[in-house]
Amino acid sequence: MGRHAVNASGLDRARFIKAGQLLKKRTVSIADVSRQVGYGHISTFSKAFRQIAGISPSEYRKLSGR
Repeated sequence: MGRHAVNASGLDRARFIKAGQLLKKRTVSIADVSRQVGYGHISTFSKAFRQIAGISPSEYRKLSGR
């Protein structure tokens, strides 16, 4: 996912692979992505995503659209 990825469990990696796929779909909101991968709060999802990917979900979405 990101060149700054930290050590994450297999479950976390699976969730973030799915999140990355969903973020590439511009029709799915970031809040919906967070819920679909098991987070109740977008802020918790964003923080965890940044820790693994090295960038925020919105930054990832922008970069994946290039």
